[in-house]
Amino acid sequence: MNKLKRITAIALIAITGCVFAQPATIVGSNSGQVGGTVVIPVSYLGTGSGVVGVQMDIGYDTAATSLGNADLTSCGGTLGGTAISCTQQANSIRLTGFSATLTEIPDGSLGTISFTIGNANVAPFTYNLTVQGEVYSDAALNTIPPNGSTDGAVMVVAGPQPDYSSAPVGGSTIALNGSIGTNPTSDVLITNAGPAGAPN
Repeated sequence: MNKLKRITAIALIAITGCVFAQPATIVGSNSGQVGGTVVIPVSYLGTGSGVVGVQMDIGYDTAATSLGNADLTSCGGTLGGTAISCTQQANSIRLTGFSATLTEIPDGSLGTISFTIGNANVAPFTYNLTVQGEVYSDAALNTIPPNGSTDGAVMVVAGPQPDYSSAPVGGSTIALNGSIGTNPTSDVLITNAGPAGAPN
């Protein structure tokens, strides 16, 4: 009886001490100004999990008109020598890849996705990027559940402010010396906001 209890205890210790790796996706975060392009990396962790294939959607907030269209040409990376493919969904980007040699995918990059920040945005603002519908599989096409995936974000930030701005009266002059130093050198942007037909 004592011998049986001892064998059972050893078996329990062996089972609880074994840790199986599970795959995880990490979506990066980055910031940019209105009209600019933001590059977001998508990485993978899971060496030892036996994963040879993956499909997932990277979802983004609201309609594409607010964030700007995703630039799919920047989506890269390889899985076991096979290129990852990217396709546009309704409000997400789908990344798909499968190792042609059925070798395990090591930790590394699944590629990058670029977003153009639309002119309708007002800084500061943050758009969340979410990992959706992850499907990992092993060489026998068995599903491997993901664990601990991390979402990312696109942050809209304000651009640099001008050194000097003015709303002069017609016929007057703009003196910069007293505003940004003696003999300044600076780009000057002149905007005509007058009525139609007014001289530029």
